[in-house]
Amino acid sequence: MPKKKGYPRSVLVGTATLLCETMVMLLISTYASYAMEHPGGTGGGSALAFLLLPPLALVCLVVTVCLALPALAVAEVVRRESWQGVLLCAAGIAFVPCLLMAGWLGFDFLGSGFLGFEFWGVDSLGFLATWLVGTLMLGTTALEGRRARQQRARRGAWRALGRTLGLGALACVLTVALGYGAFATEIVTPYAPPRVTAGQLYGTWSDGKFGTLRLTPDGSAMAGSLSLPGGDFGDETESCSGTGGWDFNRASDPWEQSVTVTMEGCEADQEWFVLGSAEHPKLYLSEGDPDSPEITTLTKR
Repeated sequence: MPKKKGYPRSVLVGTATLLCETMVMLLISTYASYAMEHPGGTGGGSALAFLLLPPLALVCLVVTVCLALPALAVAEVVRRESWQGVLLCAAGIAFVPCLLMAGWLGFDFLGSGFLGFEFWGVDSLGFLATWLVGTLMLGTTALEGRRARQQRARRGAWRALGRTLGLGALACVLTVALGYGAFATEIVTPYAPPRVTAGQLYGTWSDGKFGTLRLTPDGSAMAGSLSLPGGDFGDETESCSGTGGWDFNRASDPWEQSVTVTMEGCEADQEWFVLGSAEHPKLYLSEGDPDSPEITTLTKR
């Protein structure tokens, strides 16, 4: 650990720094979710984390004590106390936690194994992005903790905490202003599903595993081994196979475009909504808790 003298101040300021960094990252991810492809009703969900500040602050305290300040301690032990050395130590300590987080979040950037390798089934680019962000956050937290310890004779603990929280609040306000400005000026536009015609829906759709759904021009539908969410909360999996019919709802709102499939051999009618792009449309089915639904996505073969 860092030198005992001034350590509580390092913990205090480090935790505040990490909390502010987390808030900024949540704001960025919230704005990004509006611009990236997402099922209806799920964009911007990261903003809910702002309602959980007390437990989030506790998590930041644990991460500061168990990961950020140990990175500073390692840098001091090996006498590499420059900011580059602290970041390097933070990168080493962040490796396994970021790998586990990337796997838990299911990151898949530009397809699985984009850089030619995977870690425990985690897309490599998704892991590298998570690792880079984690390294910067832990490294900055460690450096701010060291600054607070070094300035203990010139600045009181509460004053140092106030300075950190004030700068963090300013960073959050600037992030909100930049995000709002980007959308207001249409530099970035919110994602919306493509408008499709019934003709674009004809053919075979696949869930990427073994399940298929075939829609024909005469209104017939055939499913083979589709794995769909089931149970009262969408937390179980049901296999859907059989024949039936389908109908396309041409809604004025692109988010409301849907394909209703009635299938013998399946417990209930399915309502598939449109996703993807004009060149590569997709169909998705949402079941379970609206705040955390189980999503099944189909792409056209």
